[in-house]
Amino acid sequence: MFMCHMENEEFLITENEGNTCTVIGRYLVVSDDEAPGMVAGEQRCVAIWKQTDEGLRLLHLSTTSPIAEVAVNDDEHFVRSIGTTMKKIFFRRLNAENRKYLFTMRDGDIVTLREYSIIYFEAQKKHSYLVTKDRTLELQESFSSVRKKTEASEAFLQISRSFLVNVWHIEKISGTAITMDSGEIVHFPDKKKTQIMEELRKRFW
Repeated sequence: MFMCHMENEEFLITENEGNTCTVIGRYLVVSDDEAPGMVAGEQRCVAIWKQTDEGLRLLHLSTTSPIAEVAVNDDEHFVRSIGTTMKKIFFRRLNAENRKYLFTMRDGDIVTLREYSIIYFEAQKKHSYLVTKDRTLELQESFSSVRKKTEASEAFLQISRSFLVNVWHIEKISGTAITMDSGEIVHFPDKKKTQIMEELRKRFW
């Protein structure tokens, strides 16, 4: 088994009576970038917590296994096919790695960037900014022009009037704030949270 991490976690409190609380969660289990192989699958968990005189205690924890993603078919002796979740993640990631965009910077220089290297775009007055993990570029192009240029890609999601984020780099959503895997935090209106969550579910599940 390779070292893995969780993505797109969702946790819901399904019961809360007295001093006992039940939490149900679902998430994607994806192998780390440094792993010698690639695996992915949807997993669910149930946790039951109880508040006692000694503090919070975990009474029960169960998880399902993403084994279906590496299941052996009846006519196979070993895995030859890729699972549906793994296939979706692999090809979307491949497209993000290979797709390139050309942008004109404020000083007139032209730069080409791979889709996956872009963390988010930010609108400021008539110009827009492009943020990667190691630099911020001021673009000559307007925010609406950037939106039009990237609208065919599933990677970019507009979360507010000022921010267009690359969903591949979303690490956490808490309240009305999105934490990107580069450390930046971007905010969105509370009224857009339901729409944002629905869009993420369509793209990842």
